[in-house]
Amino acid sequence: MFEWDDLRYLLAIERAGTLSSAARQLNVSHTTVGRRLAMIEHALGTKVFHRRGAHYIRTDSGKIVLERASTIERDIKSLLLAAHDRDETLSGMVRLAAPLALTVSFVMPHLSEFCRLYPAIRLEVNGELNTFSMAKGDADVGLRISQPVSDDFDIRKIADFGFALYGDRSALATNGADLASTRLEDLPYVAYGEEFADLVEERWLRKLFKNAPPRLRSNAINVLVKAAEAGMGVAALPCYLGDRVASLQRLSGAAPVLREKLYLVTHREQRHVRRIRVLVDHLARVAANDQALLSGLEPK
Repeated sequence: MFEWDDLRYLLAIERAGTLSSAARQLNVSHTTVGRRLAMIEHALGTKVFHRRGAHYIRTDSGKIVLERASTIERDIKSLLLAAHDRDETLSGMVRLAAPLALTVSFVMPHLSEFCRLYPAIRLEVNGELNTFSMAKGDADVGLRISQPVSDDFDIRKIADFGFALYGDRSALATNGADLASTRLEDLPYVAYGEEFADLVEERWLRKLFKNAPPRLRSNAINVLVKAAEAGMGVAALPCYLGDRVASLQRLSGAAPVLREKLYLVTHREQRHVRRIRVLVDHLARVAANDQALLSGLEPK
């Protein structure tokens, strides 16, 4: 039997491009996605994707299936949103999703002011490394460091966003790294787990260190910060975070090594919901006020 849940798997693979990325989007294992894809293609009696290395590219038959699946997904979202409270009162629930580090270090300090201004609005905040909550319909407002591609969203750039390479000089020296004579790319480094290999900073690290393995991997940015402070290796961190850690210095120079953009994302169907609009406007305003910090153009 073919069900809506099967379409979710197909759309996740189409949007993510790989089984591992689709697995993160769906919050299941890599093997589960592969097994479900095989079952779906068997049920349909056709191949939906061609495999090219780790990447999955839709077939001609898959194009028809996926276009119809996208239409069904939009219809279901529209139905759910139509049933949702869309009045003009400044009350009710707003769900926000953003990368974990951005949530903890940037968003949360500014939400107390929002709560004082709008006491009847309740917030649900989802801090996560992957940013697929919007596509899944689990969030009303999203903060993204890469621009999503979808006709379902209103997308608004609110800031430039910088990354740099950080470390503790004295701690690195204690661990045997001589920064005076060692090239940056020869230093030990720490990085996210392999399941987050598609993050922009992870791609940059692989290029800089020529795919040499990191000394430590973790799925938590606070672990990477502590590892950098302890001298276990250098870490690629967003400037707004790295510049606030007293013991860390930019070892890659004064300018950010990566320049991305920070986007606010909302569902098109919710553009007129007032409680969502006020949160979007609040986040855009505080991002504009902190532009120098977020962009990395104001190092400590």
